[in-house]
Amino acid sequence: MKAKKVMMTVLAAVSVLSMSANVMAAGSITNAVDTNKVTASTVTKKIVGDKTEIATEDVDVKLEEVEADTFETDIQKEVDILNQSDADTTVESAFETVFGVENIPQVDFYEAAELTQENMDLSEFKFLSPVMNLIIEGEPSEENIVEVTFTVNNLTDKIEPFMLHRCEEHGWEILKAEKVGDNQIKVGFHSAGGPVAVIYRELPEDVGETETDVVAP
Repeated sequence: MKAKKVMMTVLAAVSVLSMSANVMAAGSITNAVDTNKVTASTVTKKIVGDKTEIATEDVDVKLEEVEADTFETDIQKEVDILNQSDADTTVESAFETVFGVENIPQVDFYEAAELTQENMDLSEFKFLSPVMNLIIEGEPSEENIVEVTFTVNNLTDKIEPFMLHRCEEHGWEILKAEKVGDNQIKVGFHSAGGPVAVIYRELPEDVGETETDVVAP
């Protein structure tokens, strides 16, 4: 009887360890981004003769968790549904829940203000953070890019991060995120803040870390 009890205890411990490993592997999107550690600056390029001069200036920026009335009604509804996603939910699946399978909007990929690829495959991406509210002081534009640096607590060398953003002009879009530290990414915004979420796709097994100088296909 005692041997049977010991065996049951061992099996229970193995089950708990297995569940814990699965949770750790999946990761958590709660508190993934440190809302107190976000900075921004404008980047202005001026051509003088045969040279390009680049000037930067700090910009006030805030990153906030989404409340029940953060956005206008239609946007709030979209964000609330997206924020029901967990670490295993693909962006495509989340968008199907929001818009319906037949009505998923086209989501394009931008590197700052440059349209790099149209109609991204959303099934490749998962959420690394919930949708948050980004508030940028000033007026970002295609000519006046605002670079925002985020601290992301669950970055690893096995994933490639991006920023999902609801742009006032383009609707939902994916922005290039440049990895600038072990747990920091820099994203260029060509329009005002609003709903943002860090998303990612897995890198091939033979890739050790994100190559930030390679434009996503």
